[in-house]
Amino acid sequence: GRLKSSLIRTLALSNRGELARSGLLTTEHFFGIGAQERLDAGTLKSLARVLPLGTCEVTCHPGYVDDELLAISGQVGGYWVNRVRESELAALTDRSVQQEFRENEVALINFRHLPPTGDTR
Repeated sequence: GRLKSSLIRTLALSNRGELARSGLLTTEHFFGIGAQERLDAGTLKSLARVLPLGTCEVTCHPGYVDDELLAISGQVGGYWVNRVRESELAALTDRSVQQEFRENEVALINFRHLPPTGDTR
C-alpha cells in the first residue's frame, strides 16, 4: 500500500513536466492506492476533511459485478472482478459521504473539467 503509493507519487512528480508538454490531463494530488479494498464511507468522509486545495484524484473502481463480468473474469483477472466495486459504489453514493463532501467544499468532477497539466489557473 504505502510503498506503491510512494512510488506512484514519485513517478508522477518526476514526470510532471513531460505530462504538461504532452497535453495529458492529470490532477495535482492522488489518493487511494493505500486504501484499495478498504475505501468505505468512513474513509471517504475522513479524506474529505483533509484533502489539500487543488484537484485530487481518489482511485477507485465502483460498479456492479454481474453475470457478464463474472463470465470474463478469467480473461481480465480477479482484480477487476470483485465485490470491492460494489462496496466502493455504496460508499460513493452514501448520503453521509455526499454531505461531508458538501460541508468540506469538495466538488466531484471528471477529467473534462481539469485544466491542462501545469496550468495554475
